[in-house]
Amino acid sequence: MALTHFLASLLRLGPGTTRPLPHRDGHDLPGSISKKLTVPINGVRQGLVIRSSNAANPVLLWVHGGPGMPDYPLTQQHPTGLEDLFTIVWWDQRGAALSFNTDIPPETMTIEQFIADTLAVTDYLRDLFHQDRIYILGHSWGSFIALQAAARWPERYRAYLGMAQMVHQLESEEKINLWRGRAFSRRFGLWDQFIRIDLRETVPALGIPVYFLEGRFDYTCVTSLARGYLEQLQAPVKGFYLFRNSAHSPLLEEPRKAHRILERDVLAGANILADLRWPPGG
Repeated sequence: MALTHFLASLLRLGPGTTRPLPHRDGHDLPGSISKKLTVPINGVRQGLVIRSSNAANPVLLWVHGGPGMPDYPLTQQHPTGLEDLFTIVWWDQRGAALSFNTDIPPETMTIEQFIADTLAVTDYLRDLFHQDRIYILGHSWGSFIALQAAARWPERYRAYLGMAQMVHQLESEEKINLWRGRAFSRRFGLWDQFIRIDLRETVPALGIPVYFLEGRFDYTCVTSLARGYLEQLQAPVKGFYLFRNSAHSPLLEEPRKAHRILERDVLAGANILADLRWPPGG
């Protein structure tokens, strides 16, 4: 009964629909979630796409790249299949897609504001799903924001996952001018704000398990920098996973391998499948 009431309240929250999760018999999967909604986050309505085979799954907040480039539309052609393990929340950040609004105050388009938004979304999801801690995944630019949120508030997270982990983008990016003009979010100098920040200095330690998921052919966020950063980062459990047939989005490019890693290592707080792991027997 509680689950029924929860799903009913979720359906009343916001606009839009996504494809329902199918059962093996072709019908909608009972107890699953497939919903778009917008919620007020620090003075701006921001969009969430929530998908799960079971509302009791642990929550995974997916912090997309860019700035201003949501990943959820890519899953229509490149599904992750992770909804059976997690309640995945695809958050459209301030100024992006479902969260786009030309009335957003320009002075709020800052790194600190995006980190604060990450915290607010985290707390919203913790309350909504009655989970004290959630998982957080950052992709590219999103890894720059999500990592700092996890470092500041580790008590809110079970683990941090970095896909195409940013470290020091001025050292990593080969086509800076191409990226500068690509999205609404960059009109306010957001790219210039973070490109010079070196996370090796800003975040030397994390109090939760850390997993880096890296594509062998990623030339936007150089994999060797991510590996070097993870080697020096202090954390209770660390795992580095190299996707040999992927570039910038390995969870979308090699979903079966990613599913196995998240199921066997991330959910268990282990690193058995990692190419490199610390501690070695973790």
